[in-house]
Amino acid sequence: SLRVMDLQAAAAHKRQRLVDALQRIAGSAVAVAAVVHDGQLAYRHRVRLHADGKRMGYRRGGSHQVLALGACPVLEPALEQALRDIARVCERCKVVGEIDAVAGVDRLALQIDPEREPDHAHQAAAELLKIAAGVIVADKKRPRRYGEPYVLRTHPAMPGPPRFYLEPGVFSQANWAMNAELVALVLAAVPAHLHVLELHAG
Repeated sequence: SLRVMDLQAAAAHKRQRLVDALQRIAGSAVAVAAVVHDGQLAYRHRVRLHADGKRMGYRRGGSHQVLALGACPVLEPALEQALRDIARVCERCKVVGEIDAVAGVDRLALQIDPEREPDHAHQAAAELLKIAAGVIVADKKRPRRYGEPYVLRTHPAMPGPPRFYLEPGVFSQANWAMNAELVALVLAAVPAHLHVLELHAG
């Protein structure tokens, strides 16, 4: 974990990893500047968890063992608090698979990717509507959307009403303050008369 390092050391480590990767891909040195956030915790607005039919939580490093939920200092407090209620439902319904959660301005959305027993995931989804605005069950044979499985978020770099529409299971920068830094850098670098299309490939 990079949390054992101070903020500047962690940023330098990440910068060097990126430089090394770009060197391998491009075959030449690439100038990279580190953009450092303020170091405050409780910033993540999305999380991926695992359920094994008995427990929902994080996986132990280098293992498939699912650990009981504990405190997570990087999650937004409202999201962390909701996870305990979500875990109780998933454990009661014996869900096996991955659970993605994303938090918005005033609501939560979930996606369950069942590994087996998809009926358990559908049962859990119906109950989870008491906690979340919507749930996607990514069941290969019977995919279904319950409620309204999306959230809206505001952006400090773009004042006004919420304008970012996010679904669980879809990539978005988890550190929303850093997202604002990145958007501000793009807005400063691109002439106002041009449009920017952001593409992401995992």
